[in-house]
Amino acid sequence: MTELFTTKPKPPLAELLRPKLLDEFIGQQHLLGPSNAPMKLMNQMGYREGYRYAHDEPDGFAAGQTYFPDGVTRPNWYQPTDRGVERSMGERLARLRSLDDASAPEAGS
Repeated sequence: MTELFTTKPKPPLAELLRPKLLDEFIGQQHLLGPSNAPMKLMNQMGYREGYRYAHDEPDGFAAGQTYFPDGVTRPNWYQPTDRGVERSMGERLARLRSLDDASAPEAGS
């Protein structure tokens, strides 16, 4: 019975699966192989065409850039409250969404 209170608690599974060494974060060539075949195939398929890197854009935001497949609308899962820091987050989201809406292609073009 005393073991119940003296045993160290087990860490969560996510903690156990988290990489612990720098080599586990970088240098994952064993996943890609020597030829980096997935990237070659993606480039041949035009995977990056039209992609704009947000960090290169004014204000760090690629207005109008969508990461969803064609025909999938942007979900608005996060609905900030008007209290505390969420108020300013909501204002920023509204500004970014208006930039998105302003840069959206016209229907039929």
